[in-house]
Amino acid sequence: MKRIGLLAVLAASILPVQAQVYKCPEGGRVVFSDRPCHADAAPLDVKPASGDYNYLDDMRAQNRTLNKKIELMKIEGEREENRRAGMIESERRKKAESDRCKQIRKDKADAEHLAKTFIYEENILREEEKARKLAEREFFDCQ
Repeated sequence: MKRIGLLAVLAASILPVQAQVYKCPEGGRVVFSDRPCHADAAPLDVKPASGDYNYLDDMRAQNRTLNKKIELMKIEGEREENRRAGMIESERRKKAESDRCKQIRKDKADAEHLAKTFIYEENILREEEKARKLAEREFFDCQ
């Protein structure tokens, strides 16, 4: 008698177990339950997984995943390198702009000084015109 009970328990544990599954909407989202959520709820047709575990297929899938991660890391590295290069280029442009504006201001100050120190009218007018043009360039380019 004990053997029959033991065989029944063993047979029950070997056979695949399949329970009813219900799909229930709750609060704007979908929840799966082993109990019906309302009176007219119908169970879902759920089929157990079939097939055997294939170690080689699993290793191939892991290898593909690893290769994709490596590829993604390379892409992220290139993006970071490009971002750094862009920042360096931006800083170089800002410095060049600053240097150019400093030179315009210096040339304008020199022209104004020469316009005050020259004696001949022709030289004074030339330096005043030069100072006016440099003032315009400073206004439009260096604000």
